[in-house]
Amino acid sequence: MAGLGVISPLMPYYARALDASGLLLGLIFAAFPLARGIFSPYAGALSDREGRRWFVVAGLLGFALASALYPFAATAPTLFLVRFLHGTAAAVVITVAMASMAESAPPGHEGMAMGIYHTAIYLGMATGPFIGGVISEHAGVEGAFAAMALVASATGLLALGLPGGTPRTTPASSGHSFHAIATDPGMKGILVFRAVHALGRGGILAFVPIFASTLAIGPTGVGILLFVHILAIAVLQIPSGELADHGNRRGLVFAGSVVSSVALLLIPFTSDFVTLLLACSATSLGTALSMPAAATMAVQRGKVWGVGASLGVFNTAFSIGMIISPLLSGAVMDVAGVFGVFWTAGAIGLLGSLYFWVMSREAVPPR
Repeated sequence: MAGLGVISPLMPYYARALDASGLLLGLIFAAFPLARGIFSPYAGALSDREGRRWFVVAGLLGFALASALYPFAATAPTLFLVRFLHGTAAAVVITVAMASMAESAPPGHEGMAMGIYHTAIYLGMATGPFIGGVISEHAGVEGAFAAMALVASATGLLALGLPGGTPRTTPASSGHSFHAIATDPGMKGILVFRAVHALGRGGILAFVPIFASTLAIGPTGVGILLFVHILAIAVLQIPSGELADHGNRRGLVFAGSVVSSVALLLIPFTSDFVTLLLACSATSLGTALSMPAAATMAVQRGKVWGVGASLGVFNTAFSIGMIISPLLSGAVMDVAGVFGVFWTAGAIGLLGSLYFWVMSREAVPPR
């Protein structure tokens, strides 16, 4: 995740240097979540049958290869293809690693495992842009890509030492389609929550900088806002995972989703750096409360469909939300301005929370 963070701030400049149009720029950014959305379920389902270790190794080495290919992407369409390959490798690593973490947890401690997993995710997201900025300032954009390739390669080689695991009994339901998993009454609410959460996250990361500029908050202030937002999520993941193991998971997901949604609705009413920081921090609290619990609920459904397959579909829902978010938010901003982006995301979040609460009655009950 730090590697992804290294690249993300550099992509607009790199794409512009290739004379990418606005449409192509949007497609280049969409290529990564598109590939993740397509390949996450397949990676998860295959790892259910074949074991996890070699998928993690192959995914990390593929991640390194894609990183090394960026400097050779001489046209915008080629850059799209490299981003798609990068997203494919990330889908394998993120989904299979998530399933490995869930399966390695002692019974009844899956929430803690998901909390630890998401701590790593968000710490990587928080540190990556800073690392990328420092490297690119001293070694250029190509140096940042090369550094990411080297780190991913080294991590892939270290992954050879992961435990091979024990043979898995393929669940009787694993032959069914991913559509069957997505329409499972116990999964529907979880998947809608996951997609709606991605819509809100996209609004924070992409449109808080635009809104902050209306409050005369400069780039440094925006950087602090986003860093604190992501770091707060990381710090709260493990305590939230512990809550998910000992509390009502359904209630935690619902409460976290509502808190995040209300915070999004309140962002347009903030008037300075401090109040905007508080609103963004409230979205962090909501995300931290809900994510380990939601992932643990998906793991529990994995006892029916296969842990990897269920988490793959779970991650695909997130990718769908990340693809829709910039398109929907951009259209809303054209009509209602930047305030409308947060009101729309918050309203959709509240509707998604209600849908989750109703549909999740058929999910696996809390421990």
